[in-house]
Amino acid sequence: RVVKVIYKQTSSAGWVEPGELERAGKILSTYDKRVYVGEPDTVYVDIGSAQGVKVGDLFTVFRVESVIRHPKTRKKIGYKVINLGELKITKLTENTAEAEIVTSYQEIEAGDYIRPYLPPLSADVPVIKSGGKKLEGYIVANKRGTPSFGRGDVVYIDLGKADGVEAGNLFEVYIPGKVIKEKKQKKKLPDQIIGKLVVIDPHEHT
Repeated sequence: RVVKVIYKQTSSAGWVEPGELERAGKILSTYDKRVYVGEPDTVYVDIGSAQGVKVGDLFTVFRVESVIRHPKTRKKIGYKVINLGELKITKLTENTAEAEIVTSYQEIEAGDYIRPYLPPLSADVPVIKSGGKKLEGYIVANKRGTPSFGRGDVVYIDLGKADGVEAGNLFEVYIPGKVIKEKKQKKKLPDQIIGKLVVIDPHEHT
């Protein structure tokens, strides 16, 4: 019997890795200098034909909500982002472009980031085994930003494609057993398994 996880992501929240943010473009200004814009307003962006952009290309507009650091190393490993909408390129220069906002989930402004459009994740994911390689990682954040979470919630982990992780891989979530001292000897108590998670959208490192 094939076990599947069905997941339909709302368009308004997401995740980017540090390298993705460094490659992202930006909205430079709006057509009429308004602070906030939405569909079908015109904006100008800082990428053009020199970056391989073509008229008609779609881009997702997003804003960084928070920086996510590893709970142990404190290294920056990603950004929780709010997806604000989509825009379509209408005119090009070498390093800039005019674009029309075609969808807006909330108000957009100059300085917001853009990246090549990815449709909202809607997946029917078959649960698969990881191929025998034992991987240890951490949950580093959760999509809703709440201190606790459970069944059906989306979390972000510090393992990705570079570690051999694929969509459908199943992981156990556990609290490591405490180490106690007894007669000058250290003894580790059993780990406490508290749940399972399945990978739905692997990035390179998360």
